[in-house]
Parts: sequence; structure tokens; C-alpha cells
Amino acid sequence: ELSQIFEIVLREVMTKSIPETDGKPDIANFLSMLEKYDVVLFGPGLGVTDYTAGILEELLVKLPQKLIIDADGLNILAKTPHLLNQLAYRDILLTPHVGEFSRLSGLSIDTIEMDTMKALADFIKKYKTKVLLKSAVTIYADEAHHYFNTTGNDGLSTGGSGDVLAGIIVSFVGQGLPLEHAGISASWLLGITAEKLALEKGTPAITPTDVIARLFS
Repeated sequence: ELSQIFEIVLREVMTKSIPETDGKPDIANFLSMLEKYDVVLFGPGLGVTDYTAGILEELLVKLPQKLIIDADGLNILAKTPHLLNQLAYRDILLTPHVGEFSRLSGLSIDTIEMDTMKALADFIKKYKTKVLLKSAVTIYADEAHHYFNTTGNDGLSTGGSGDVLAGIIVSFVGQGLPLEHAGISASWLLGITAEKLALEKGTPAITPTDVIARLFS
């Protein structure tokens, strides 16, 4: 129902509507529509509703492709924690900031920040999944790998920066990078771009649109 707005406002974005039957998502047709894609991003801008939660549950059970879950996808997982059990040993990457990870893990932000590596290790051990935890130092972690990115600045605290990061990750995965390399490389690229922009205009003025425009310049 939002496709007409996107097509008018974001003319470079290609859209395809979720097929519906009687106002409900037609999951069989939707999954068939997704077959030709290598990777799916779920979450940014979706909202937390029974409609979107139902779609995420179906994707977690039936989607064979790589899946990145961000933003409202993470909020849905936090509100329906039984779905976390579907993450185990799958090509799925969660990309929470500390607040979202607090809701996912049930830990306070203070507890996470006191020993971030333990909080991540416990979560990953429990759900057998992959996490890119966004903070001043961004950490990729799974059962076998830990990568750290120290680039970036507070200009990336602007709303929408995480959506840009998720899009870069999806792009890298679509070009063949494994999730762990795509996640940390995208985080580095986002951060180094923000650092370049800070030299020109200062961190308070950095917007996600600025970051997109300067990614490779």
C-alpha cells in the first residue's frame, strides 16, 4: 500500500508489492517472487504489526536465502521471542544497536556495556546466530569469528544511518561476500565515509543522504 508513495518520492528505487489475498499476505506467492534473489533485508520502515510479524515468521521458517534482519524486524523478534529459535545455524544476520540488543537479549543496556563480549557470546551460544552489534565500536560476532570496527562518529546517530548500513550489507552479500565479511566491511565503509564528511561539515550536520552520496568518493 506504500508502493505508490515510494515510486513518486524515490524514483531510483525499484518496488514490488507484497501479494495479498483478502488483505492478508499471500506467502506462497511472496516466497515464489523472492526465489530469484540472493539475499533479503527485512525490517526498515515496516512497522510492528501482526501483518509484518506473520511475514517474518514465514520467512524464518521457509526462506532458504540469506536474510538480514534490522530495525522493525528486530523489534518484532523482541516482541515474539519464540521466533529467535528459528535463527540457529542459518545464514541470518541480526544488526541491532545496543538498545535493540537489550530488548532481544533481555539484558539491561548497563549490563551489555559492562561486558559486551560476554553478552554477545551468551546470546550467540543460545541462539546459534550471527550479530553485528552497532555502537561506538561495532562488533561482528558468531560462534567462530569476532571482528571489530572503530571507524565512524556521532554523525551516524542520526535516524536512518542504520538503514543505510543495512542496505550496504545487502549489496555486499549480493556481490558474493559472506555475511561476516559483508557486515563488518559495510560498517567500516559507513564509518570512514562519516569521518570524511565530518572534515567538511561537522558531525551534527551529517545526514544519511550525505553518507549515501559520498560512499565511494
